[in-house]
Amino acid sequence: MSDRIESLPRSLQGEPAGFWTWDVKRDLVFCDPGMSHFFNLTESDAVNGRPLKEVLKAVHPGDRPAVDAAIEKALRGDPYRKRYRVRTRSESERTILAVGRCFFDSAGAPTVYPGYLLDLSSTSETDIGKISHFVDQSRSLADRLGNRVLLYMLDAAKAEIDRIRRLGSSRIN
Repeated sequence: MSDRIESLPRSLQGEPAGFWTWDVKRDLVFCDPGMSHFFNLTESDAVNGRPLKEVLKAVHPGDRPAVDAAIEKALRGDPYRKRYRVRTRSESERTILAVGRCFFDSAGAPTVYPGYLLDLSSTSETDIGKISHFVDQSRSLADRLGNRVLLYMLDAAKAEIDRIRRLGSSRIN
């Protein structure tokens, strides 16, 4: 998996978007370079996974209770869509929109929780265009690989991008 992350084009690393998968049963969050930047994770953390509690240390303390509550609701089946602030390693504060969906096993226990995030801090039309291009490229790859879960997430990301274009990032909740 490390090779896959390292082989991402440098132009896609550090983009204002990111993807994650949380293995709920093992409590390990795996992510791409975009997500790792926002949550202060190393490449090793991204590839090998980190416990959710450690990943969420980057969430602004004022936003943490609402983020925790939204995650708990998602673990019971509610959709997850939350705007909140994170503090990056460089101590800059970024506002992100995180969207995810928890999947459950046949007994109803949460198993995997993939999602994506978009940086709303400086969403100029150029940034929105970059994000849209990134999502289009990722969707094309997921389609070629036949990855239906990732296609679902990327279609949802594209819908959010279209919503941001219509409403503007300051009006996204």
